Amino acid sequence: MSILLLNKEKNMTSFSAIKQAQKELGFSKAGHGGTLDPLATGVLPIFFDQSTKFLQFFNSETKEYIADFIFGISSNTEDITGILTYEKAKKEPKESEIKSALKKFEGITEQIPPKFSAKKINGVPMYKLARKGQDFERKSQKINIYNIELLGYEYPRFQIKISCSKGTYIRSLINDFGKALKSGAHLTELRRTKIGEFSVNDSLKIMDFIKTFKS
Repeated sequence: MSILLLNKEKNMTSFSAIKQAQKELGFSKAGHGGTLDPLATGVLPIFFDQSTKFLQFFNSETKEYIADFIFGISSNTEDITGILTYEKAKKEPKESEIKSALKKFEGITEQIPPKFSAKKINGVPMYKLARKGQDFERKSQKINIYNIELLGYEYPRFQIKISCSKGTYIRSLINDFGKALKSGAHLTELRRTKIGEFSVNDSLKIMDFIKTFKS
C-alpha cells in the first residue's frame, strides 16, 4: 500500500498538496483522506495509485484537532481569513463556564456547514457561490463530537482539543460555541493532530519528504 503522511502547512490547499506529492514521487493517481482548509495545518494522509480504493473506508475515521480562537470578534467565514466584526461580550466567561458550555456540544448533533466551505451544491463548491454573493440553502448534517477538552484560556483567547467524526467543521463549532456564550468567536489556528491511527508526529512536511526521497 502506497501512503504518505503529509504534515500540511498553512496557506496550502489539500489539492495542491497531493498534486505536488504526486509529481515529486511519480505516481499516476493520488487522493487524500479528509480535506484541510488552507488555514489549517497537520496530518493529511495521501493515497497513491491502487491504494486510493481504500479512501472510501478511511474517510470515516475519527479526527482530532487542536483549535485556537478569540472571543468578541465574529467572521463571515467563521475564521480569521474573513471579514471580522467586533462583538463585545457582556462579560468575560469564567473558565468553569467555558468547560460547562463545551461539554454541552459533545455527542451527536446537527451542524450547518459554513457558507465558505468546499462542500458542493449541484457540483459547485459553496465558497464559490458565497464569493459571488449568491443565496443558497445549506442543509444541516449529523456529526458526532466525542470529546472536547479546554487546553488553555486567557480571555479573549483560548485553545481546545476536539475529537470528532468526519464532516465536522471546527470553525462552525466555534462559531456556535461563541453564540452559546452570547459572544462572537472565530477560529485563528487549526491543527489536525490525528486521523484514525495516523498521527501528525509521524508525518512529514513537503520539503522534508522531497529531501528524503531525493537524497
